[in-house]
Amino acid sequence: MAKNKSSFFKSKLGYSKKDVQRAGELLVNEGIWEEEPDAFKFSMDVLSDWRAHHADSLDHVTGLLEVVSARVDRKSIVVKRLKGRRQ
Repeated sequence: MAKNKSSFFKSKLGYSKKDVQRAGELLVNEGIWEEEPDAFKFSMDVLSDWRAHHADSLDHVTGLLEVVSARVDRKSIVVKRLKGRRQ
């Protein structure tokens, strides 16, 4: 069953926006994995959840871009990249 437009972008994150913000702020700190391993693990869990919830949106936008770019140039190539995370 296809998702309709209104429900497509409304999936619930497992963490609050504040958690996502805090995780991002923590993860930019060098050495966080050594200094605060629990905070690092929590931040990586938040990051993984955020990425998983945005994968469908990325697929949707990529599909739209493929359609539009093919109208401009039939030989166009559209790629997507979800950067890997440091282990």
